[in-house]
Amino acid sequence: MSEREGSSNKILSALFWVAVLAVGGYLIARNLGVVSNVLVVLVGFGAVVLVHEFGHFIVAKLSGIKVEAFSIFMPPTLLGIRKTKAGFKLRFVPSFSSGKGAESSEEVEPPEETEYRIGLFPFGGYVKLLGQEDTGPVRQNDDPRSFANKPVGIRIAVVSAGVTFNVISAIIIFMTVFLLGIELPPPVVGAIRSNSPAARAGLEPGDEFTVIAGQNKDLDFSDIQIAAALSDVNEPVPVTVRRADGSTKELTLVAEDVPGADLREFGISAPLSLETVSYTHLT
Repeated sequence: MSEREGSSNKILSALFWVAVLAVGGYLIARNLGVVSNVLVVLVGFGAVVLVHEFGHFIVAKLSGIKVEAFSIFMPPTLLGIRKTKAGFKLRFVPSFSSGKGAESSEEVEPPEETEYRIGLFPFGGYVKLLGQEDTGPVRQNDDPRSFANKPVGIRIAVVSAGVTFNVISAIIIFMTVFLLGIELPPPVVGAIRSNSPAARAGLEPGDEFTVIAGQNKDLDFSDIQIAAALSDVNEPVPVTVRRADGSTKELTLVAEDVPGADLREFGISAPLSLETVSYTHLT
């Protein structure tokens, strides 16, 4: 391939990715709500994948298996760094700067040490071990650090390390959440919609629910919403509230359908603060 053809391919490749990014940016701008929800799911799934791959990576390293590449995020590779006999070698956007793709160039000259990469798509990651192929036959290699040349017990440990790290990370996350706690809105009336079940029952802003449908332990505002959503049509829900003056009052609320809402509700909004100045209704 001539030098001119190589330059043309580089320009076309760059223009292609610019066009992809431009179209992607336009679609994201037009559908921010949907895209944000999708991104939350992808980031969560990507974190699970990254922890999974890190499990393979660390156990392979400890077992003396040669790790050819460990990538944070998915290809194409934006940045790669590895240690060679001559020092550290840096690759930046290899698919643009080289006539050959990143993966094909590695097949010709495999890295002497692990190459650490950062991919373009910020979801998950992957690890590449010497002598281990996900698809196709494994290339024969006499290197004692090859995955295929390790004892069965070590190979089982490396393969199962991904799931093991996922379980460990889940335990750590749950422990952290329970230790730090989660802030939940208190079961206090903030505002009341006019002509709603709450308004007809005589609830006032600042009233604190102490009993909701027989439950009185660890209540938060979501318990009010759940009680309304799970109640049958025209079913009275008994509640007890504590007024600002310290007195208590027993009431019954009947949830109703609201236009535009998916679930039945009492017509109560959570407080924006714990200070109630005056009696207000939502219109």
